Amino acid sequence: MLLKNIAKTICWQFSLVFFFLLMNVSTLVKADLGYTPTVLVINSYHQGFPWSDGIYSGFKKVIDGAGFPIDLHVEYLDTKRFSSKIMFPLAAALMAEKSANNFDAIVVTDNNALSFLMKYRQSHFAEIPVVFVGVNSYSKDLIGNDQFITGIAETTAPDANYQLLMSLHPDMTEVVLLSDATPTGLAEQQRFVKAAQPYVSKFSTRSITDWTLSELKLQLSALEPGTVVFRLPLHRDKEGLSMTLKESVRILLENSPVPIYSAWDTAIAEGIVGGYVATSVLQGKVAGQYLLEILNGKPVAELPVILESPAEPVFNGISAQKYAIDKKSIPEDSVILNPVKAKELSDYLIIPIVFLLVVLSGFIFQWRRKKNELSLLNDEFEHVVDETLLLRTLMNSNPDHIYAKGLDGRYLDCNQAFAEFIGQPRESVIGKRVEDFFTTENVNLSNEQDAEVFSKDKVTCKEIWVRGLSSADQLIECVKTPLKNSDDKVIGLLAVNREITSRHFENALLKQNTRVLDMLIRGVSLSNILSEIVKGIESVYSNSLCSILLLDKEKNT
Repeated sequence: MLLKNIAKTICWQFSLVFFFLLMNVSTLVKADLGYTPTVLVINSYHQGFPWSDGIYSGFKKVIDGAGFPIDLHVEYLDTKRFSSKIMFPLAAALMAEKSANNFDAIVVTDNNALSFLMKYRQSHFAEIPVVFVGVNSYSKDLIGNDQFITGIAETTAPDANYQLLMSLHPDMTEVVLLSDATPTGLAEQQRFVKAAQPYVSKFSTRSITDWTLSELKLQLSALEPGTVVFRLPLHRDKEGLSMTLKESVRILLENSPVPIYSAWDTAIAEGIVGGYVATSVLQGKVAGQYLLEILNGKPVAELPVILESPAEPVFNGISAQKYAIDKKSIPEDSVILNPVKAKELSDYLIIPIVFLLVVLSGFIFQWRRKKNELSLLNDEFEHVVDETLLLRTLMNSNPDHIYAKGLDGRYLDCNQAFAEFIGQPRESVIGKRVEDFFTTENVNLSNEQDAEVFSKDKVTCKEIWVRGLSSADQLIECVKTPLKNSDDKVIGLLAVNREITSRHFENALLKQNTRVLDMLIRGVSLSNILSEIVKGIESVYSNSLCSILLLDKEKNT
């Protein structure tokens, strides 16, 4: 009997060892025979939706660099354009026909895809490893005790965005939280409203979720100065009318008189001013890395759910300029989409310089080939190639004020336009300093800009009010660039000043007309509208008084 028991024990142990050897051999055979893992990607929305397209782009980039082939099957639930009550059963039936339980792993993007997976987990996807990405308002309740699910939660950094709004708009009194009534939109509304509680003494929040397209346009157009709009998920109105990201952003920009921010880089790229965002591409890359670790044999339980998405400030350069956002208030590490090209000296001189180089090259080439013929034109040629004369002619033909200064702040040279502006001949300007011609306030501003050029060794641009020879204040756009010698050492600066007073007043009057039109639309009383017109004119034309007299029916004032 004892021998039989020993024999049974040995047989059982041998069987167990054989089983594990068989499993390892099976794995090796799969690798050696070029086994291709099959992965199902379930997308909550539709192809062409920028956010989920960004996730898939980052995910695909990681997968393509895996070093081994992966068979991807992508299914779109299309729940931005159709109700999940309709799409879930249809998608489940379709995936059942495709034998969805045969996949090695599953990736789900956004909340609706995760909800779909959990609803059909046991019937379609039992015990298949799952990586979710882009899931808003994540909590453990979404996946229960399922040990085969991990992923990356999508967070929108509401506190960081509120801090950003306050730094960019110190006079802000209200933040309008604008979203649709989809589960994602309502979840983000709840998150931002809760995060705003510590700032209740600094600004109020107002949620807009229940709207038709026409109602939304009216509400946006009625917004007043001091209000800022924060765009949350916004893709469908209460009547079920769907909008693309580009369409929704266009509607906001066309109807809102106040700046609009967002926590999604895809919206910022379309024209929203900016915000702290967790980029879709970055989340997709992390999901791809998690998937590769699972396919390489790492247990899902060893891959914790990432609860906080890394966020970075992103701005649309053109939109920031449109709403006059102070560049100094924008965080230094910000990503700038659609940047506005800074005006440099080369913008003013590149065409004349290229033209001169071409002309000079042509003369030199002809001179080498026809030396004898050019002897008859020697006097004219020397006159043309005189660099000093060319530079002087170029400077004096430019209506902008152009001058050069040394490190000691003394004028080295100037053009005719600058000499006429300060009412002195060029010879009297050379060797003098800025304090010899301008007021103390202008002197300080000019010296500050000079110091910035010398210390940072880069082009700077500032706008300065200056009183000219006519005793009228003029707004000057001053572009200064470092002046260097052949050893690339800074020896001074070159400045180009452009008078932009008319443009400034035109912009001010345009803003004034916009305010008056807004008051007319809102039905403000005539006396208040006239008062606003008077204040606007007096603010544009300083040192002036304005009044408006009305005649009654008897033509009396």
